[in-house]
Amino acid sequence: MAIHVIRAIGYPQNIAAIPRLIEHLADGNSPIRNIVAQMLDEMEPEGVVPHFIQVLLDPTRHYDWEAEIQTTCSILWAMRQEYAEACGPTVAHLLGYFLGRNALHDKLDISYFLDVLEKIGPSCAKYALPVLISVINQEGTSEVSSQARQLLASFGREDQEPYKYILASFGISIDEGQK
Repeated sequence: MAIHVIRAIGYPQNIAAIPRLIEHLADGNSPIRNIVAQMLDEMEPEGVVPHFIQVLLDPTRHYDWEAEIQTTCSILWAMRQEYAEACGPTVAHLLGYFLGRNALHDKLDISYFLDVLEKIGPSCAKYALPVLISVINQEGTSEVSSQARQLLASFGREDQEPYKYILASFGISIDEGQK
């Protein structure tokens, strides 16, 4: 019943409920998860995104931070483009953070991060290219590396140009995928 009241109050009057709503999103067993996702997607990103970023960057607030990161990435992938775009630099940062600690294979699936960056598309090139190169380097010929290569190929030549020598060392021409 409370969820219907929060929805009826409407945005921005219900902004104080956003942290609690995001907790329901992170709980895969929450019976109102789908309704909450729809509610948040209907709100303005500037009211919701800071709460997503807090979930992504604050490991002290969560029992299982890594699981919440994956859940948040899957939510961002399912929501409107504006949400993914606003959280994109944070997602790329976290991908690099966990890659640098070789901690991804223990608790995290890299594809969740890459899905968000794919949703953003070529506009994430400026901040995502270095971490995609790290994914390709670390993951070799895996499916995740292929996913990173595909995303990298969608970026414009001007974004790839500063990285042309390192890309060439992986057998990637900056002309691949360019139209």
